[in-house]
Amino acid sequence: MTTTLESTRTYSIVHIDDITLGIPIDRVREINQNMNIVPVPGAPRIVRGIINLRGAVLTVIDVRAALRLPVRDDLTECCNIIVSCDDETVALLVDSVGNFVDASPTDVNSAPGNVNAVAGEYLTGILNRDDHLVGIIDIDALLLLDEHTDATNANA
Repeated sequence: MTTTLESTRTYSIVHIDDITLGIPIDRVREINQNMNIVPVPGAPRIVRGIINLRGAVLTVIDVRAALRLPVRDDLTECCNIIVSCDDETVALLVDSVGNFVDASPTDVNSAPGNVNAVAGEYLTGILNRDDHLVGIIDIDALLLLDEHTDATNANA
C-alpha cells in the first residue's frame, strides 16, 4: 500500500533511559544544548527551571520528572527540544535525541488501556517500529502544569 505525503507524519525521536519517545515534528522548533538552567524555587517537580534562548525566557520541562523517573544531576549529555504549544514555547529536557522517523497513521496504535497511568497521560499513541516501540508524546497534556503543583512535587 502506498502512503501519501499528506498522511505521513514525521516524529523527532528522543530518549529517556531505555524509553524511546516521538515528538511530532510540526511541534519542534529546534534542538538546543543550552544547559544553563536557572532553578525556579517552589515550581512543580517537572519544571526543571528556565533558560534564556536568544533573549526569550523559556520554561524547561524535565520529561524524566514528568514520567516520574529519577531526575539527572549531570546534564552534560542532555539536550532541550524547543517546542511550541499554542502561543507558548517551552524546552523539553531529554537525555538524548535520535533521528527523525516518518510514519503513516496505520503505524501508530492507541496506547493499551493497561499502560501505566503516568506514562499513559502523556501519550497519544504507540508507533510500532521494526525493532522497538516508540511512545508518541502528547505535548498539550505534558504542558498542563496545573495538575502538577502539589507540594510533594515542588522543587526545593
